[in-house]
Amino acid sequence: MSTGSPTLRSRRRMRAGVRRALLLTLLVGLGASTFASADPTDPAERDREPRLEDFAEAIDLAPREARAVHTVLIPIEVYRGVTRPDLGDLRVFDARGQLVPHALRALDAPGDREPSPVDLRFFPIMSPATPTGLEDLTLHVVRDGSGTVVEVRSRSSAVDGSRRQAGDGLPTESGSIGAYVLDTAELAHPLTALRFELAPSEGDYVLPLTVETSDDLTRFASVGSPRSLVRLTYAGEQILQDRVELPAVRARYVVLRWGTARLPAPLVRVTGELLGERESAELVVHRLSGRRHADDPQRIDFDLGGFVPVERVRVALTEENALVAAELLAGPRVDGPLATVERGTIYRVATGGQTLESPAIGIARRIDRFWAVRAQTKGGGFGATLPELEIAYHPQQLLFLARGQAPFILAFGRHDAQPSTFAWQELLGFLPESERAALPRSDVDASPPRILSGEAARVPPPPPLPPLPLRRYVLWSVLVLGVGALAIAAWRLVRDVRD
Repeated sequence: MSTGSPTLRSRRRMRAGVRRALLLTLLVGLGASTFASADPTDPAERDREPRLEDFAEAIDLAPREARAVHTVLIPIEVYRGVTRPDLGDLRVFDARGQLVPHALRALDAPGDREPSPVDLRFFPIMSPATPTGLEDLTLHVVRDGSGTVVEVRSRSSAVDGSRRQAGDGLPTESGSIGAYVLDTAELAHPLTALRFELAPSEGDYVLPLTVETSDDLTRFASVGSPRSLVRLTYAGEQILQDRVELPAVRARYVVLRWGTARLPAPLVRVTGELLGERESAELVVHRLSGRRHADDPQRIDFDLGGFVPVERVRVALTEENALVAAELLAGPRVDGPLATVERGTIYRVATGGQTLESPAIGIARRIDRFWAVRAQTKGGGFGATLPELEIAYHPQQLLFLARGQAPFILAFGRHDAQPSTFAWQELLGFLPESERAALPRSDVDASPPRILSGEAARVPPPPPLPPLPLRRYVLWSVLVLGVGALAIAAWRLVRDVRD
């Protein structure tokens, strides 16, 4: 029995072929679209918390005693080894590699660290001949009913300590002043610095100054090494050094004397700077060498090596009798612009048997890695020997729970790690107030850094091919193949019809 003419059978075969081509094109297109839009990264792998071995370096932390919360000051190796300025790629693990909750805090918030300066009451002690020490003077202190000092006098004279302005009863002959006594008994916080203002006078001076403390004006204790008050005119610039730093002095009296030197002018004002209410971490100081900038011989570049929170800077000249007008710069990128931090005069001058150097300057905290000092050309700039950069900062405190087995491990340096820290108030919220107040700055012994994954952990992998062009290429390829398949099917159909 016949199933139809050859032409009819050919048409049926071609229709079936076209349907198969269309179906194949559709299936391939759907598969290619799914492939092109798929994320090759496993979501579970992408979102997981980094493990200990994922970090670049680690420091072992061995607690000295049993506590619920341990503390350590952030070492400079951590500031130089993290990839984020907020220390977000820092984690704490126990000895088995399990994550431990941690928090960071600053022990030295600027508002807490720097109370307003206070004017101090001072009393000149007169002496016919300047003594070599206050032990040669007999002092008598008079206080009013509230306990305020109103008079301090030596064997032969007395000057009261009411609030002073220039010329209001102060001795006019500074050479007859043997010492000054500052009344510091009522200060709420320890003294950290003194700033002096002398009466107007002519000429330069270098006044070696000895600072002593006493509670009874009978026994005296020296505070630190001798300092100097300085006013010098050198190479057309004036050097003025009128501030003296102290190591957190707390005493009833602070005594100033200058040995056999002659006081250039009477004091008219003394201002004291006080320690803040919150305990500060110790100031950490590092000194760095620099190199000349390739395109600017008057610019010296410095690389801090990481995100160090700099708060004080001093440019240290290495040549004697050098005076340089300079500009201090800083920025986050080695190839980017640097912002001006400070302008001023830097000096290192030998005079009067001692070497005077420009002091450190306090700045708002900066975490820029790259610093530079640019000298003006007048005066010869920096000369043949490069200056050094001295930076100082208060390290942050790391707090972590004593969960798991010791020693604990501080891991840092991971290119894709996100911040995973508690607020320090949350971490300490369960502790009684007495224990929170008694937390030490650091109660662990920290080892030197050791390598985990090394530099590879800090460097992100090469980026994958952009997803949009890949999807476009795949879809266009499928479209061209589909059109080609339909064209072949149509050509065969036409050929069979003709046959």
